[in-house]
Formats: sequence, C-alpha cells, structure tokens
Amino acid sequence: MQRYFAALTIVLLLGMVFTRVLLMKRKGIKAMNFGKIDKKDFLIPPFALFYFYLVFAAAFNLPAVSKPSEKDIMIKVILNLLNEKKK
Repeated sequence: MQRYFAALTIVLLLGMVFTRVLLMKRKGIKAMNFGKIDKKDFLIPPFALFYFYLVFAAAFNLPAVSKPSEKDIMIKVILNLLNEKKK
C-alpha cells in the first residue's frame, strides 16, 4: 500500500506545481524560467525521470533497473570463472 501512496504523492506534487504555474501565468507572472538562468538545469530532468520511474516501477511491478535477472547473474558468474582461469 505504501508503494501506491508514493506514486500518488509524486502525481499530486507534479499536479500542484503545474497548477501553481498556470495560476501565476494567468496573473501575468512568469513562473517557469527553466534553463533560462542556468543551463545546468537541463541536468536535472534525466535524474528526476529516473527517480519517478523507480517509484512507479516498484508500485506497479514494472521491470526495475536494480533487479538483475537470473540470466544476467549466470553470465557474470561464467565471465568471472573464465577470468579466474586466465590468471
């Protein structure tokens, strides 16, 4: 149940931010200055999207990056054994 609350929290947070931006825009205030002041702002979205994906993957049983499959583990074991023989 906590996983669903985490996903819901992210959706609500993004909804509140975009709602606030739209309300400020109606009053003539420019609220979104993304990338205009500092070009390093463009480094943030990939990591934020990756974090959002990890939360949603845990909540809805999507494939996660952090869980290696048995096939991947066996390949690593075989490569390690082959490397040991070379030494």
